Amino acid sequence: MESLAAHGEGSWLLPDGPSVLDPYLACLMRWIQLYPVDDPYRDIPWARLPNLHALLEEPSTSGALKRAAAEEGIHWRLFIEPEYPDGDLASVTG
Repeated sequence: MESLAAHGEGSWLLPDGPSVLDPYLACLMRWIQLYPVDDPYRDIPWARLPNLHALLEEPSTSGALKRAAAEEGIHWRLFIEPEYPDGDLASVTG
């Protein structure tokens, strides 16, 4: 993923421009950092992944995305070193 995002054309995964893969990748990266809760290997070495880091910081600036996250009880970093939502974790994870 890091090499795909290294195209230098912008903060999206594919060199042709933004696609549906960008928000999907953001969700997947959030989930692997949070779940399962007790996984000791979920830390991502962001210092070695500058292009992915930039790609995942960009959607965090979206007002619509911030509002949607707030509705889910998410008030912190969304995709880079995220924290768990407010409230009962079981209500979010099922």
